[in-house]
Amino acid sequence: MKITITENTTREIEIPPYFKRADRPDSYIMVLENSFLLVEARPLSNDAFTFPKIEVMDNFLLHVYCENGVTPISEAEFKNAYIRTSLTLERLLN
Repeated sequence: MKITITENTTREIEIPPYFKRADRPDSYIMVLENSFLLVEARPLSNDAFTFPKIEVMDNFLLHVYCENGVTPISEAEFKNAYIRTSLTLERLLN
């Protein structure tokens, strides 16, 4: 006989001020005081789930973006992704 057991664990991790998700290298994050800035540096697409975006999110959601690991990046790398994404979105509006 097989049964399913659900296990919950709590762990604490140290996150850098700028990082990419290990499982989604096009997701750039800058940690702010009570929120974080998420940049999805993706090309334009008809799929809303893979669309480029820039979004400020509450810190209570940060664990979702860190659960599969993080890759530290520099401030310059984050800003580069932010600028590329904002220019992509601006081209869409014009």
